[in-house]
Order: sequence, then structure tokens, then C-alpha cells
Amino acid sequence: MLYFNSILLWFGAAISIAEIFTGTLFAPLGLKLGIIIIIIGHLIGCSLMYLVGLISTKTGLTTMESTERSFGKIGKSFFASLNGLQLIGWTAVMIFSGANASHILIPSISIITWSILISSLIIVWLIVKFKELKVFSFVVIFLLFILTLIVSKEIFTNKINTVTKHSSLSIFSALELSIAMPLSWLPLIGDYTNETNKTKIPLISAITYFFASSWMYIVGLACALFANESDFAQILLKANMGEVGILIIVLSTVTTTFLDAFSCGISFSTLKLNSKKIAILSVLLGLIISIYWNQSSLESFLYLISSVFVPMAAIQITDFFLYKKDVSHLKINVSNSIIFIIGFILYRILLATNFFLGISIPVIFTTSLLVIIYNFLNSKRKKND
Repeated sequence: MLYFNSILLWFGAAISIAEIFTGTLFAPLGLKLGIIIIIIGHLIGCSLMYLVGLISTKTGLTTMESTERSFGKIGKSFFASLNGLQLIGWTAVMIFSGANASHILIPSISIITWSILISSLIIVWLIVKFKELKVFSFVVIFLLFILTLIVSKEIFTNKINTVTKHSSLSIFSALELSIAMPLSWLPLIGDYTNETNKTKIPLISAITYFFASSWMYIVGLACALFANESDFAQILLKANMGEVGILIIVLSTVTTTFLDAFSCGISFSTLKLNSKKIAILSVLLGLIISIYWNQSSLESFLYLISSVFVPMAAIQITDFFLYKKDVSHLKINVSNSIIFIIGFILYRILLATNFFLGISIPVIFTTSLLVIIYNFLNSKRKKND
């Protein structure tokens, strides 16, 4: 039953307007190349997601708590705060996306009204909790599955262009966008794998998210190629699927944003704050921010998340699986903190230069290598002493 709950949880997380919208950005690559890049990027992102989730399973710590093992107490507080802020940002993105799309389908209801309605449903979901809504959650996610199959059939049975020529996207920029979405869940996965000793749970979680998220990206890609349209709600209108669309949009927004808000509470609870109150507050803050959100900012937001959590994850994974290191007794691990800063700066530099090998892979390799070099030199110094 635990495995089934994990599948439900992460399938619901992947079905979202934000994922479909990001998929539309791949249209310049064409269908075949776009799908290949989506799959490769998700393999990389979900592999990191799995390894971080596995750390939580083996240690019994949430993702943000486990950062203390590599970065010390101050490091844990730093990453928990950043994660909490990015989750409030994601909550705003999801509320905005859901409300905006719903308004397009039913324009008689204002965007603000839709935002309030969606936010209210998320808060209800938080109060009652996912586990206590098990049967209802299954019905909702099964319904989402059927609805997305219907939408997929509508899209793929129409004529799809082989490539669009009105804009450009490099292969490595596309790869980063594919890696970025799984990475946005990387700080959260441990919140749902830390209370079990079953090491298959993080694997099942990552695999479920891999397939569901890749599917959403491909649906978005096909949407853009089929109708030359990046707005998923407009696609639904053109396909005469307004009623079905409302169900998909509202339900997917609630099931996905619940995880963001819940994990925001968990993240700030490491700072000795009440998790449920913080989770509800994050939805209210997300509601306010969503009023001013611009959908075109999503790409930059994803890159910002990756620039923080790619080097963080690389350091954690190298520390845990190669050295079994635990410096949670320290206020701060200076060496890993410096390596993290180098990784962050390197990511931003490569992003600005559009490096031909992409960004995440060089950053992962560099930060992991720096950790290995430091530990080698440190052990050599201790032997000499």
C-alpha cells in the first residue's frame, strides 16, 4: 500500500499546467528531437531526485534536515529558508497558472476569484491531509489520468508540424529545462521518503515522476506543434474540451500545489516553526504573489532553483555515498560551503554564456570533483600529522 500511495502522490505532482507550459517551449526542436531531449533531461533530474530521496530513507531525515550532514547547522537553516521561499514561489506559480487557464475557459469568473477558489481547495487539502483523503485522492488522480489520456488523444490524432520556425531554442538550453523540473522537486522528495526503511520507495517515486512529468512535457510540446499555441487552455478551447479542461486544471493545480505548501511547512519546521500553520500561510502568500506573477518568468525561476539545488545535491550525494560523512555537530562546514558557492557561481556563468555542454552536468561534475579532491587532500594532511 505504501508503494501505491507513493505512485499516487508523485503522479499527482507531475500533472500540472506548469509542466505542460514548459513542454511548449521545446517546440522549436520539433517532435522527435524534443521528446529525446525531454527524456534525457528527466533521466538526469530524476536520478538526482532518487539519490536525495534515498539519503532521507537511509537517515530518517527530511531533505532539508539531511543538508546538516554536509553543511552543518547554519547550512541547514540556509537551505531550509531558500527552499521555503522557492516553494512559496512555486505555490504562486501554480495558483496563477491554474486561475489564468480556468479564466480562459470560463471568462465570466475573474482570475482573482479563480485564484481564491483554488487556494481555498489547497488549504482544505492541507487541513484534511493527503493520507486521510486516500480514497478521494485515488478517485481524483485516476480521473486526472483518464482526462489527460483524452487530451493526449485529441492532440496526437491531429496533424503535428515537424518543427516550428518562429523561435529558437538550443539543445542544451532545452536539456536544462528538462532537468530543471525534476530538480524543483529534489528538496521535497525526502519529506515523503524519510519515514520508511523501504529503499524502493524513493526509486518508485522518482520513476513515477519521470514517466508522468515526461508525459506532461510531451503533451505541451505536441500542443505547441499541433496548434502553434503555447497556452494550454487555448488548446482545450480549440479542441472543444472546456468542461474537461476545467476539471484537469483545477484538480491538477490542487494536487500539485498541496505538495509545495506541505513541504514548505516541513522545510520551515526545521527552524522550529509550526509546519501546518506555515503551510497554510504559504498558500495565502502564494495567492497574493500570484496576482502579480508573469508567466514568462517561469523559465528564469526554474534556472534559479537549479543554480541552488544542483550544487547542493551534488555535494550531498558525494558526501553521503562516497564518504558517509556527517558534520551535523558543526555550526558550518566551511569547505562544502565554499564548494557550494563555487558551484552556484559556475552555474550562473554557464547560464549566461550558453555553454555547449549545458549547465547541470558540468556543475555536478565540478562540485563532486572538488569534494573528492578536498577529502583526498584532507586525509593526506591528517596522515602526515
